[in-house]
Amino acid sequence: LESKEYQCSPIGSNRMCVNSKKYININAGEIIFNCETYGGCAYKASEIRKYLMTELNVIINSREIITTFLGPFYAICGEGSAGDKICIVNTKLESDIGPDIHLIKHKLGSTGLTLN
Repeated sequence: LESKEYQCSPIGSNRMCVNSKKYININAGEIIFNCETYGGCAYKASEIRKYLMTELNVIINSREIITTFLGPFYAICGEGSAGDKICIVNTKLESDIGPDIHLIKHKLGSTGLTLN
């Protein structure tokens, strides 16, 4: 990220990387991209969802509540082929334009389900 002119610094157990209005928050189980980072600030969550489903070939249709360091937020999520979870998270109360994208460690590296 520093090669892309982001300034990264630790904030507690997280690492925050900032470049003007763009920020990426990195922690052990999640990476958060604000809308400036991916050019989505002028788009509704439904438009971001449609774009990501097409580009990443992942179904994003699970409505969830995501808890972050900023609090709980409504999200719509999908699971990637590697077992990761991608969520479109609206942190604004007044509008659904410009959601954040959360990439969450989910089943990545897990051994799978077992009844034994």
